[in-house]
Amino acid sequence: MRLIENHFSIKHAWTFLGFLAVFTVLNFFILNASVDEGHEHTRQLIVTTLCTISGPMTGAIARDFQGCCTRFSLRVLWVVSGPALLLGILMQVIRLPFKRGQVVVRMMFWATGLLLWFLGGLASYGHALN
Repeated sequence: MRLIENHFSIKHAWTFLGFLAVFTVLNFFILNASVDEGHEHTRQLIVTTLCTISGPMTGAIARDFQGCCTRFSLRVLWVVSGPALLLGILMQVIRLPFKRGQVVVRMMFWATGLLLWFLGGLASYGHALN
């Protein structure tokens, strides 16, 4: 009996890229509005924006892994964002006990996992930029 299957498709890639694009733009504007101008601002803006893919760790990255920001980001990662993304990934590879509506259920878990992953970044910004 086969328990693991691969249900990742081009739709999954486009969904991921869509979330990444939206949250990269959000991260850029949030950080740009909240940090003072200068050379350090530009470096921090570029590095943090490029690290949007790290989800809840972006707040720690924005503050150069300052202790409290890193602890908060790790908490969001381990409690909410990580498990949500892991569940979204697992739902793409485990065999479901039904056939009808399987594609919709899998995509819903994938999108929700990605949403919570990237929202974890905004939550960690809320702490880091406070």
